[in-house]
Amino acid sequence: MRVRDIPEISKLSISEKILLVEDLWDSIASDESMVPVPKSHRGELDERLRKYQSAQGNLLSLEELRTREEDVISGFAWYETKSPGLGEEFLLIFYACAGEISRSPLLYPKVHGEFRRCLLRRFLYAIYFTTRGNEIIVFGLFHCARDPRKVGHTC
Repeated sequence: MRVRDIPEISKLSISEKILLVEDLWDSIASDESMVPVPKSHRGELDERLRKYQSAQGNLLSLEELRTREEDVISGFAWYETKSPGLGEEFLLIFYACAGEISRSPLLYPKVHGEFRRCLLRRFLYAIYFTTRGNEIIVFGLFHCARDPRKVGHTC
């Protein structure tokens, strides 16, 4: 099904379309186990894990840390260009989810190997992370409908 198949959608304003997408996403993400991990996400996660494991002492390099920060910044920038203030809402929800993860990381199911995933409410993004003891290692914030390797760091 495409937008052109439902003529009423083309009559909506940008803000109304964004609200519709958010509602659709919330209905999909309400049952996390029903949302598959895209092959592109699995490939990128495996690559980031390989780089992480090959680092001395398993510390993130500055470049890898910037990659994770760029994931968040690009999401903010994209939403902000669509509707002023929407990027701020994206950040608020991202940080709320990050707080939930820090309080209860094991609440989130393993979706690919040792990777756990938290789907952001309202926004088509997922935080992927692993746990090691009491440590939480974030491997990325990916747009759920895009290949992170093809879009680089401009989701």
